[in-house]
Amino acid sequence: MRTITGHGDPAVQHAFALLLVLLPLAPALVPLAVVLLAVAVIRLRWRSTGARWRLEAGDGSLPLMAAYYALHVVGMAWTTNLAFGAFDLEVKAAFLLFPVLAVVLPARAAVDARPLLTVFVLANAVAAWLCLLLAAWAIAAERLHPRTGAAEIGLGHLFESRFAHFLHPSYMALYSVFALVIWMFSGAWRQAGRRGHAAVVVPLTAAVVLSNSKMGWITLVVVLLHGAWHFRRDRTMRRALVGGLLAGALGFAALFATARPVRLKVLQAFEATQGFDPASDRSSDLRRMTWSVGLDLLRAHPMTGVGTGDIKDELHAESARRGYVHVVDKRLNAHSQFVQSGIALGWPGLMLCAAMLLMPLLAAVRGRRPVAAAFVYLVLLNATVESLLEVQAGVVFLAAFAFLFHLTHAHDPVQSAAHR
Repeated sequence: MRTITGHGDPAVQHAFALLLVLLPLAPALVPLAVVLLAVAVIRLRWRSTGARWRLEAGDGSLPLMAAYYALHVVGMAWTTNLAFGAFDLEVKAAFLLFPVLAVVLPARAAVDARPLLTVFVLANAVAAWLCLLLAAWAIAAERLHPRTGAAEIGLGHLFESRFAHFLHPSYMALYSVFALVIWMFSGAWRQAGRRGHAAVVVPLTAAVVLSNSKMGWITLVVVLLHGAWHFRRDRTMRRALVGGLLAGALGFAALFATARPVRLKVLQAFEATQGFDPASDRSSDLRRMTWSVGLDLLRAHPMTGVGTGDIKDELHAESARRGYVHVVDKRLNAHSQFVQSGIALGWPGLMLCAAMLLMPLLAAVRGRRPVAAAFVYLVLLNATVESLLEVQAGVVFLAAFAFLFHLTHAHDPVQSAAHR
């Protein structure tokens, strides 16, 4: 395995590696890592001479990201709640910063993707192991020293927010699935040995399942199917993936039968297809409510939206009129990035958001870059049910990896390893 610095500039590599470690383990420190990365890139530019200053089209992700941010700036012109609008621009600042860093960076070779991807995998595996150990500790402590109400908690420490100590469960599931993608398609699994492979795959899979995220479960299956097709000529890998799918199905069936949080999550998803109760506080029902309100607001403001800063005010005001009390009480967003973008900025915002994901996906598929392709479709699928780009965990994740894949668009070092 190569060192973290690889063939890239050491300062840039280490700053980027720090960012990828902090994303799953210490989200509060992510802005510091972004600043250090920016300083490293500027320092490298300062030391370089004769390098070009321009943003290459690449896979289209970074120019579209900058345009998406610019549209949010324009949307401040018809915003009443300027304070929330300014906060939104601050959250989305990475969509401007990383395209600027791509312009400032003197050479693509300053960043080596392969060791950075490995760092992200290992950081997520460590986060998963820590969550499993903390859950086991909490369960053991509870059994040794029973407390009032402990009987109701039971194995609840193994699920959702009680399990995901570092991130919101949905984002822990997203990061873990992508880490499994890297491990599988980059060829890292070939060099790890059985123990190393188990030490990575077991906790990452557990993190996806125990996060209790419906989209996490769905995307894990999608990734395994993608892997089975991609490695269809590799007998060993194909058998392992098909076996993993079968074992996962049996394991999930056992969890459904024995674990109440998992059973409730699945049943709620099916019940949501039958309509929703306006007084319900179940996640699936709340999503249906916010989507209904959001689509009506998009119809009412098709070209401009309600403005960058007024989206929550308008969403909650209309929800209150309809009696969706829990949407208002919990201060929910639209729970779909496409609906969220449409409410804020009308059809231009929605279409630009979609283009920002679809164009890189098409470029990755055409370029036979499985890691980049899986990254984009994972974000795309999660963005249908989460306002992914309204929080740092989604914005920096997308911007940082879009930056990395943009730099390796012409020659992706992961591509060659995946097709050996």
